[in-house]
Amino acid sequence: MNTNTSIHPSRPQAFALAELLIAVGIAALLAMALSLAVVGAGRRTAVAADELFDARRAREALHAAIGEIRFADHIVNLDPDSLTFTLPDASGTASTPPIRYYHYPDDNQLRRSCAEQNRLLLERVYGLTFTAGETSFNSNGDVCLHTLTVAIQYASEPEATSKTTIHLVNRPIW
Repeated sequence: MNTNTSIHPSRPQAFALAELLIAVGIAALLAMALSLAVVGAGRRTAVAADELFDARRAREALHAAIGEIRFADHIVNLDPDSLTFTLPDASGTASTPPIRYYHYPDDNQLRRSCAEQNRLLLERVYGLTFTAGETSFNSNGDVCLHTLTVAIQYASEPEATSKTTIHLVNRPIW
């Protein structure tokens, strides 16, 4: 005697509609979680790339300024957030018009000015610091600067700073 009470004995058992809806819902939740993880990782990568780009630009601006400061023949003015100096002219007997590097805090810019020309070097600069190091007196009694530390803060966090020390040889400070 056959104990199978199904109307269609040869047909295999299938998922009920409720079971199918639950499986589709779980799959949708997993797909949404995976897509959120991928989008979040993409955003973090974009932010990291922007920070890396800012750091590189700050280092380039710092190296350009340092290249010029190394050749200074007189330090005209040294403030914590600006430096004014002169370079020797081509003959070596006179000086060029003063060159000034400074931070413009109203719009977070690093600027260079010389003889009525004001040039933007870098945007999104949160700080510029010049710190005098060793000093001495030369034979004329002038105060001479031996080391100068320059730091550019390129993000709102204090640790986001590109910094270097320049070794100068007896640069008189006026």
